[in-house]
Amino acid sequence: MNKNKLTIPRDFIFNQDAIISYYENLQQFEGLKISQSEIAELLKLQFPDSFFYNSLDRKFATLKFYGFLYFEENVLRFNPNFKKYVDSLKNENGVINSFLDILLSSKFKYFENSSFNFFDLMISLMRDENILYLDLIDVISLIQHFDLLNDVEILKEKIKSNRALNFSDKVKELEEFYDSNDLGDLAAPVHEANRYLFSFLQANGFYTVKNSLQFVIYSQKDGTSRKLEDRRLYLSEELLSLVHGYDNESFTDEVEYNSANDETGFYDETVVQEIKLIEQSQETAKSISRRYKTDKKLRNTALLRTKYTCEIGMLKGEKHSTFTSRFDNKEYAEVHHLVPMHAQESDFFVEHDRLISLDQIPNLIVLCPTCHRKIHFGLDQEVKPDLELLFDGRKEELKKHKLNIDIENLLKFYRIQL
Repeated sequence: MNKNKLTIPRDFIFNQDAIISYYENLQQFEGLKISQSEIAELLKLQFPDSFFYNSLDRKFATLKFYGFLYFEENVLRFNPNFKKYVDSLKNENGVINSFLDILLSSKFKYFENSSFNFFDLMISLMRDENILYLDLIDVISLIQHFDLLNDVEILKEKIKSNRALNFSDKVKELEEFYDSNDLGDLAAPVHEANRYLFSFLQANGFYTVKNSLQFVIYSQKDGTSRKLEDRRLYLSEELLSLVHGYDNESFTDEVEYNSANDETGFYDETVVQEIKLIEQSQETAKSISRRYKTDKKLRNTALLRTKYTCEIGMLKGEKHSTFTSRFDNKEYAEVHHLVPMHAQESDFFVEHDRLISLDQIPNLIVLCPTCHRKIHFGLDQEVKPDLELLFDGRKEELKKHKLNIDIENLLKFYRIQL
């Protein structure tokens, strides 16, 4: 068994209140020559009823792993960015960027034989446009054991080659990597990372997690089995300002979606009322980085139902005039997916082994070009009231089509501060 693997702390899953409490109450020990066990005992006496200070000596492992603090010759030191991060939590502003500063300035030694920062390594991989996302099992099977490769380019090539495989074949490929290096079972560390590592990263906006519905039942050497799911980790666009940011890519897709074409048909009310599901398929396995297929006859039906009239204007009692389209001699309007299509693989829209399609009439909103662009590119304080207005008018119809989402999570899909 390789003893140099990156070990993910499993004692505690932090929340924001815990982080703030640790910052405020550990300051009294900063700069003192004192062991973490001694600090843990003192704080347990000081806060006997607080879960945060139960077994703090073990929770220090997680604080050090994420880079919040470190011990230097038994002297407690804070990450210089710790205060900035806590201030951002309290002010609910700039949390993602300040969290990134914490991760990238960590002094924790993640790999025994390498100076690489674990999170910097993941970000460098995600900057490669041929990778786009990391699978949970990529991270655990390859990045966790980066010592065995110690070469970023080799690691990239291994991940890229795995992209051409379906999920079952990828698991077999990574299992061979584990077997050839005597690393034990693949499934257990994947399970632990999902629970302990990525829950905290996702809660802090570091990742968006998508589920392609692909999975395998993995047989472990002790005769038990675990379910491995194809969960794909996309770095937050806001965090990294990636070229493939949601707003521009999403809007470009919708321009194409609304462009004139030969599809002039409409659906009757029977089809409109059907709940549309997406079966597990090669599409769910391969098409993660692009928009799911949309039905332009549904788009046409949505336009017809509203008589080509901007719904934000209607809800506000306003007339949003545009111009007469040369293609159909109607008032020009565009169709927007209220729950954006990039959210299609969110766990909100999974039913057993199928996805609940976001391309359904209740989710199609007719907008004038100005309101449509405002939804994509407007300031949060201007866009939020419009989204709340649209959602309030559609929430019951969305539920009937199994699109169960609340306004708070809808706003998160638009990266709007709550």
